[in-house]
Amino acid sequence: MRFYGSSGAEILAAPEPIVLSAFHIQSLTGPTIEFSRTFNSGSGGFEVDRVIARVFPAFKVYALGTQEELGPDSIVFGPYPHDILRYKSTRIVEYTTPAQTDGMGTRGFLKKDTLPIRGAAILAGDPPELYRISVRLPTDMGALASAIIDHAEREAAKHSTLK
Repeated sequence: MRFYGSSGAEILAAPEPIVLSAFHIQSLTGPTIEFSRTFNSGSGGFEVDRVIARVFPAFKVYALGTQEELGPDSIVFGPYPHDILRYKSTRIVEYTTPAQTDGMGTRGFLKKDTLPIRGAAILAGDPPELYRISVRLPTDMGALASAIIDHAEREAAKHSTLK
């Protein structure tokens, strides 16, 4: 399923039907791939800054501006407690959100489930836009999950010089 709006665009892929009703998508469990591009303008800017606060300390100044605008409790700085982060650069971080926990992997439509969620958050451009891939596949499909994440990172890199 593919959809877009003023804040960006989403692509969702799952073996089970994805239910969309009245502009609301059900919480997704089970094997799912979610790819999003969030613009750093309009309502999308707030989401970009919230992710920056969580995993991109080099870009903290963007999140501080949103916190100042929305109030002191609007932004949480620092990673989710259970996430495992692997920094590839100041603009690319790969993450694993363990099974049955909230984290970067559950920021979008994927919800807690019995399988972990692997993915990457990527900042491209200036001001930065956010590209995020979240992949929840059975454990025996780990190589496929890695290939999907690597591909998303390469595609995002086409939009900006990533350092």
